[in-house]
Amino acid sequence: MSAATAELAEAALYYEQQQAGIGADFLKAVEAAVQTIQQNPEMWPVWQKPVRSFRLARFPFRLFYWELANIIQVVAVAHLSREPGYWQNRVR
Repeated sequence: MSAATAELAEAALYYEQQQAGIGADFLKAVEAAVQTIQQNPEMWPVWQKPVRSFRLARFPFRLFYWELANIIQVVAVAHLSREPGYWQNRVR
């Protein structure tokens, strides 16, 4: 399991424990974000080259991603209150 996948699962579980159905809503929001990114990956700002970021609207999270051979790879599913840049060691 990648670190980003673990972050996604942890956040979804947290939200689900707060209120039934919110975890599923979070997962749907992330899935919709990835689909949006796939349509035009270069539309969102570069955070640290080659990584770009996409801010979720409803939840306080940002997806950090890069495009590899027309595949979007999410590097981090980062809560906005978490230490900025903690994920940067994942970029090689």
